[in-house]
Amino acid sequence: MTKRANRYFFNMRIYRRTFLVYLLIVMLLVTGVFAALSVTARSTGLNAFSSEANSSFMLLEQQLTHVSSSIDALFVRLYSTSSLREDFFHFFDASPSEYVAYHLDSPTRAESYLDECGSLVAETDYCISHILHYSEGQIADMEYSPEGYSRWSAIGPEEAEELCRDKLTVSKDVDTAGSVTFVIEPAGLIYNYYCAGGEAAAGLSIGGSTTVVGDTDWQLEVDWESLAQSGSREPGISHEPVDLLYSVHSSSLFDYTLVSASPWDDYMSMPLRAALLIGLAVAAGLVLITLLYARKFSSDSAFIQSILDSMSRAESSEFVPVETGDRRDEYAAIAHHLNSLYEHLEALIEQRYVLTISQQRAEIQRLSAQLNPHFLYNTLESMRLRALKEGDAPMAEATGGLGSLYRSIVKTAPVITIGEELEITRKYLELMSFLQGDSFVYHLDVPQEALDISTPKIWMQPIVENFFKHDFQSTDELKVVVISGELTPGPGVKDGSPEEGSRPAGRTLSLEFLSNLGHIEEDKLSELNLSFSRDAAEPEGTGGLGLTSVWYRLRLFYSGRVSMVMSNNAPTGVSLRICISEEASESDVPAADS
Repeated sequence: MTKRANRYFFNMRIYRRTFLVYLLIVMLLVTGVFAALSVTARSTGLNAFSSEANSSFMLLEQQLTHVSSSIDALFVRLYSTSSLREDFFHFFDASPSEYVAYHLDSPTRAESYLDECGSLVAETDYCISHILHYSEGQIADMEYSPEGYSRWSAIGPEEAEELCRDKLTVSKDVDTAGSVTFVIEPAGLIYNYYCAGGEAAAGLSIGGSTTVVGDTDWQLEVDWESLAQSGSREPGISHEPVDLLYSVHSSSLFDYTLVSASPWDDYMSMPLRAALLIGLAVAAGLVLITLLYARKFSSDSAFIQSILDSMSRAESSEFVPVETGDRRDEYAAIAHHLNSLYEHLEALIEQRYVLTISQQRAEIQRLSAQLNPHFLYNTLESMRLRALKEGDAPMAEATGGLGSLYRSIVKTAPVITIGEELEITRKYLELMSFLQGDSFVYHLDVPQEALDISTPKIWMQPIVENFFKHDFQSTDELKVVVISGELTPGPGVKDGSPEEGSRPAGRTLSLEFLSNLGHIEEDKLSELNLSFSRDAAEPEGTGGLGLTSVWYRLRLFYSGRVSMVMSNNAPTGVSLRICISEEASESDVPAADS
């Protein structure tokens, strides 16, 4: 289960819903992007086709307007130039042979109507295919080819009507002589504007008949008349016979309708490809982001699982720290707090259990566990009663004090108060006063406020016992032992009450053990103080509780809140100073800081 959770973050509920919502948003976003790009590509293709169709239609309109203006300009010149007007009327009333004879009779004539007509046709890009002259006697047809050739012939009314059918015409009346009709063929212009070199085609509808212009195969299958009847200038899409874009333009100046058409692929394939590439790029970016998030979630899930595994192992008192590596996020902060909690629990377990074991070992060593405590108490009580019976009150009192001392050592709990520890030490000093007689005095001076501080049992008596073992041996001088104490408030406290706005800390108890005799060499003194400044291992010895053992037990109980320093008094004597910082409890902390 652990390996699976480490590999698949999706198995963790805290990530599952978030990731599903994220995937839904990504899918909606990708769908929206593709939809928007598709609409944009379609609009781009339609706009491009519409722009080209409108532009071509406007060019055609301009060209036809130019043709009409050129015809008007020709007749203006005819009526404003007498020689040209005279030549025009000779041409209008005469047969071709008569007009030629007329020109042969006047070889110096500069203006010629036929030349003016040729210039007009050339000026209009040869979109004028015929010029018909209607008179009472005949119809003269001047035919012009796109290559610039012309032919003059007489035709009948039926042939003239056929030439004008489904064509654009411009007619001009010539006084009472007749009229002139110009037949315009815009197909060539349409081909140049729409169809040259491409797949586009056009349908020109004049008088109900449609002329198709283009070089494509599909144009013959298109129903151009139906498209022309739709009358819509906005681009449309036709699917018969192929997918086509088309638009319809009806001229307001000339009587014709133009249908422009082009294959759908010519305008839509490129925008759609661009839209597809952009959409795929966006999708690839979102997939990459999703993979990065998935990797991040997998890393977090593995880290959370390591935290859960560590907590599960802690239930069996196996405190395995969580490795945070380079993480600096909130999960790392949780792991750091959990590791700190493990350290605190380990210290607490070591403090309570190891101290208890050490205390029991010390009691066993001091009482030589082979003796039966009840037998010892009964024996001491019998000795006290016999001393009283014989009238030896000091002996009876000393025997009773010894029994009370051992009873306090054996019966009391491993953790007692400073007051109870001082009482045990006082009983020991009373016994030593009995043994030493008038050559020994002691004094205890510890403030009443410090007596309720918790402490391990039996550590003051070994300190005092060291004075008798090392400083008071083989001498009849007066021996003095003083135990003094001073209780100082912690930071943020004045006169025993916290300062306003400060967070109170625990009190500090300073205990000093003094003797008036003895001296320690400087090397030995430095070695002792060095051992008191570091974490000492549990002493391994045969009997006795030395200062190193006292330091080990105090360090276990008070952790980093205890210090011990030994020094020589002047002029003689030894001093041992122990400072204990009381741990601040939550009840001492203001609610705002708790």
